[in-house]
Amino acid sequence: MTSKDKQERAAAYQKAYRERHPEKFAAYRKAYRETHPEKFAAYQKAYRETHPEKFAAYQKAYRETHPEKFAAYWKAYRERHPEKFAAYQKAYRETHRERIAAYQKAYRETHREEIRLSKRLWEQRRAGGDRDQWSLLPDEMDQAGQLTRWRYILSRRPWFVVCRDVEEAIGRLMCGMGGVLVGRGVDQAVSRWAKDRLPTDQLVRLAERGEAIVRQGAVFYLAEHVPGNFLRITREAPGERRTRVTWWEVGWMGEDPQTLDRAIAWMGTRLRSWHGPSALSATWMRERGVKEHLAPVPQEVESAAGRAYFGGDIRSFRLGVFDEPVQKYDMNSAYAWSLTYLPSFRGRWEWIDGDRCPSWWSVCRVSWDVGIGTENPLYPVTPFPWRGDDALVCYPPAGTGWYWSPLVRQAQTLWGKERIQVHERWAFMPDDPNVRPFAWLKDLYRYRRQAGEHLSSVLKTAMSSVYGKLVQGPGKWPNPYQHLAAAGLCTAMVRARVLWLAARHPRNVISALTDCLWMTGNEDVGLERDCLGSWRHTALDGFAAFSPNCYRERRGEDWVSHAAGAEPNSACFSAYPALGRRKVLWTPALCHAQGRWANLGEVIEEPVELPMRPGGGFSYPDDDGPNPFWHSYHPGRSEEYASVCSHPYRKLDK
Repeated sequence: MTSKDKQERAAAYQKAYRERHPEKFAAYRKAYRETHPEKFAAYQKAYRETHPEKFAAYQKAYRETHPEKFAAYWKAYRERHPEKFAAYQKAYRETHRERIAAYQKAYRETHREEIRLSKRLWEQRRAGGDRDQWSLLPDEMDQAGQLTRWRYILSRRPWFVVCRDVEEAIGRLMCGMGGVLVGRGVDQAVSRWAKDRLPTDQLVRLAERGEAIVRQGAVFYLAEHVPGNFLRITREAPGERRTRVTWWEVGWMGEDPQTLDRAIAWMGTRLRSWHGPSALSATWMRERGVKEHLAPVPQEVESAAGRAYFGGDIRSFRLGVFDEPVQKYDMNSAYAWSLTYLPSFRGRWEWIDGDRCPSWWSVCRVSWDVGIGTENPLYPVTPFPWRGDDALVCYPPAGTGWYWSPLVRQAQTLWGKERIQVHERWAFMPDDPNVRPFAWLKDLYRYRRQAGEHLSSVLKTAMSSVYGKLVQGPGKWPNPYQHLAAAGLCTAMVRARVLWLAARHPRNVISALTDCLWMTGNEDVGLERDCLGSWRHTALDGFAAFSPNCYRERRGEDWVSHAAGAEPNSACFSAYPALGRRKVLWTPALCHAQGRWANLGEVIEEPVELPMRPGGGFSYPDDDGPNPFWHSYHPGRSEEYASVCSHPYRKLDK
C-alpha cells in the first residue's frame, strides 16, 4: 500500500469518525489546538490554501450558526493582529469592489434615517468642537422607541439591562453573564433580600462595612452595597474567571430612564456609571480635562483653605409668619455661574503681609467688628460665617478667620476697611490668567434651556454636582477632583452676591438659603434676567419662616410647604418630630444602630423623632456627626469669635 493510499484511508476514517462522534471529535480538535497551537495554525493555513472553496463554505456555515462566537473571534483577531487585519481589509476592498458597492447601496436604502441623523450630528460636532458642543436629541426620537440604536450612540456608551431584584442580578452571574443593570428601589430590594438570605453575622458586616459574603451552593459571592447608589456582586469561583454585575439606582432619571439615557448619549456624553447626576458631572470633567487644571496647593495654603471653606449662606434673619407681599430672588445655576470664572490652578502662591494684593484670587486672614444692633449700619446682616469646634456655623458681628477674597472685597465695600481688616493673605498667580477650566458650563446652560423639561431638570442637578465633586471627600474610592481652594472660591462668589443683595434692604430681609433670598415689601429691585447667574424674581403673597430651610410660601390662598432634607408634610411645621426625607427605610445601618433587625427593608410608617439642630437642620439617626452646612444666627458678641480663628472644615478629613 502506497503512502497516498494510506493518507486517503486515514482521511476516510477521520471523516467517518467525525460523523459518528461529532462531540468527541470537537473536543479532540479543541485539545489539539490548545496543546499544539503552532501546528494547528500551520494546518489551517495549508488547508485554506489547498481548499479555498471548502474553507469559504465552512466559514459561511459557521458564521450563520454561531454569529456571536464568530464576531468575538474577529474582534479578538483584530485586536491581536491590527496590521494583518488592515492588510486583509485592503485586499478585500480591492478584489471585491462590486460586493462592497452593493452592500453600501443596500445599507443606505435600509438605514436612511440613521445616516441622515448621524451626518447632522457629525457636522454639528465638527463645527463646534468635540469638547464644548452638545447636540439636542431630535424630536423624532421621542416616537422612535422601537428603532435600533444608532452606531454613534452605541460607540459612546454600553447598553444596560433593567433589573428588578437581587436574585436577578445573581442569576445573571450564575449564567456567566456580567455587566450593567439598572433599576429603582435598590436600597429597599437589598434590605428585603438581606433579611431573607443573610445570616446575622453577614447582616452586621453589611451594616458596618457595606459588604457581605453570600453563599449559593459551592460558590461564594461578594455583595457590596452603597446606599442610594448601587449594588455590586462579584463571583469568583475556582477555575472560572472573575465576573461582576453592578445594579445602579436610576430613580433620578424619572419615569422613563431609557429615553433620558438616549438623550444623554446623543449629547456625546459616555456614562461609566448611573448612580446619579454626579456621574454626569464626573464624565463632563473627565472629558474636558479639568483634572489637569486642579493642581495641588501648598500645605500652608491648604490649612488656610480648610478654614476659609464654607457651604452655602443658610441663615434666618427673622422668623415667623409674614402675611404681606414678599419678594423671592433665586440665582440661575449659582454654583455653575461662579465656576465659569475660576482660573486654572497651575501657577504659584505668594504670601503677602497686610491688605496689599496683586491678584484677584487670594485667601485672607480677616478680623471684623461691624457692631451690635443700631451700631451695625446693615443690621441684622453680618458679613462672615464662623465655624466652631463643634462644626456648627454662626454669623457673629465680630470675629476673626480665614476667608476668600471675593467675600472679603464685598464686605469691605459694604462696611469699609476700618471695620473689615485684612492682616495677611496667600495670593494666587495663575500661569495663564485667560484659561477658564469650567467655561464649558456656559454652553451647557444654553443647551439646558433648549432641552425638554425632564432632561433639563437632570442637567440642572448635574451642573450643580460639578461643584460637589470639588468638595467631595475621599470615601470608599478616591475623588480625583477634590480641590478645597476651587470649592471655597466657588461658594465665596455666590455668598458675596447674596450678601450684596441682602445689604440693599437689610431691614426687609427674612432669610437666605444658598442662592435664594426672601425679603418683605412691594419693591422689585429690577434684577431679573434670563442668563447664567442672573436673579430670578418671584412675587409672593405671604411667607412663613420656621428655620432657614423649613418654610412656607403663599401664592393667592394656597400655602406651599418646603423643607430641605425632609418631606414637606404638616408634621414638619406643626410639631418638630418629622417624617424623614422621601420614604425612610429601615436600612441595615439603621437597624444595626437601633437593634431593630425585624423591621429590615420596611418603610418607616410611624413618626420618628428627628431633633432639630441649632441652625434648623434635621439630624437623622444614621448621620455621621455634625453637619457643617446647617447655620444659626448669634446676635451677641463673644470673646471666642474675636480671639479664635474659625475652625477648619473637617468633613474632608474623614
